[in-house]
Amino acid sequence: MKELIHSNWRPSTKTINTLKAEGWSDEQRKSILITFINRYLNEEIEQASTKYRNMLKSSGIPHNAPKKQIGNAIKEREEKRAHKSPQSAEKAKEVKQVSGKMSQEDAIAWYESRRG
Repeated sequence: MKELIHSNWRPSTKTINTLKAEGWSDEQRKSILITFINRYLNEEIEQASTKYRNMLKSSGIPHNAPKKQIGNAIKEREEKRAHKSPQSAEKAKEVKQVSGKMSQEDAIAWYESRRG
């Protein structure tokens, strides 16, 4: 549906609520709204609210964006390190020493030698 952009045009309520939920501040939304109206004044635009939202999203990052939930990521990482095999460093060095591509027979032989 085409909308005529005039000086009192506002995006749909759904668009505004979505932008607020994403963390866009009132100042950010207002400044881009003014730019949007100035750019498209007296023009009929298809999906104007969507175009406004895309224009706002391309302007930067939201100021009031909710913090990412990292939870116990650091503890989980430390636990994984604590349970690491003592021979893992040796295995990594050995794998690094293998240069180039191995043939299938060589790869199988190397795998079997690692299994013991």
